[in-house]
Amino acid sequence: MTNRNPQKQSEHDKVAEASARTWRRNQDNVVYTNPNGQQNFSVGGDHFPDVVATDRNNRLVAVEEIETEDTVTIEESKQWKEYAGLGVKFNLVVPKEKTKDAFDLSRSIGNINIQGYYLENGEVRFYT
Repeated sequence: MTNRNPQKQSEHDKVAEASARTWRRNQDNVVYTNPNGQQNFSVGGDHFPDVVATDRNNRLVAVEEIETEDTVTIEESKQWKEYAGLGVKFNLVVPKEKTKDAFDLSRSIGNINIQGYYLENGEVRFYT
């Protein structure tokens, strides 16, 4: 996890919780979050994605990593590759203005879905 300034960390955690709510709409999912560097739920032993969805039998369904404007970087893309290699759906959620950069950085990574977000009147909006 990259160190973010407090304003960006707050945005990150807000986006992670909004995304988790969308996963919880499917009642077959159990959803965990790891906000602010917390280690509430791991995958692959020592990885703590921002959002983790499992089924009711605790089988991994999907992982999501939330990035902010300052963390769409080559360094972070190494972590994206690890998550994409878990064999389940991997969503990378990035600010709207960073979607092109995320696509460019993830060109060689398979099994990655990039989703954009933006804030409107303090609310998180997602788009693909």
